[in-house]
Amino acid sequence: MKNILQGLKNLIAWVPVIWQDGDFDYVFLLRILKFKLERMLPVIENGYNVDAYKTAHKMRIAIRLLDRQIDGTWYHNNAFLFHRKKYGEAMHIIQNRAFRTIYLTANPEQAEKEAHKLIWHSKIHEDQDWQFLMDWLKKYLRNWWD
Repeated sequence: MKNILQGLKNLIAWVPVIWQDGDFDYVFLLRILKFKLERMLPVIENGYNVDAYKTAHKMRIAIRLLDRQIDGTWYHNNAFLFHRKKYGEAMHIIQNRAFRTIYLTANPEQAEKEAHKLIWHSKIHEDQDWQFLMDWLKKYLRNWWD
């Protein structure tokens, strides 16, 4: 009877996640992994794990890295925070079937040059976080049990 009750609780908890799942993007898999880690976290913290604090901390790092990967705009927004302060908001237009960004500033060429560098840096940062997440999971995932 206890297994049936636990199964029903699991089913109810997972329904929203599965309902929003899609089979066409890796982000859906990351959402499932994040949800599972978030469900495991209180069990680890309140269980019998000798290194519960350290284990929970490592799980939280993985969850933060998953959040960044799931939110496809985190890297871009973080990179452009100071760019917007310096040059203001940009206008995005479609001209001759091409997407263009126009900076309404005294030096639009410099703004565009810096923007290209920031896009490149944000992609590098995203790739580094992705590699760190994979290495982190590879190193610690099998130790996350109570």
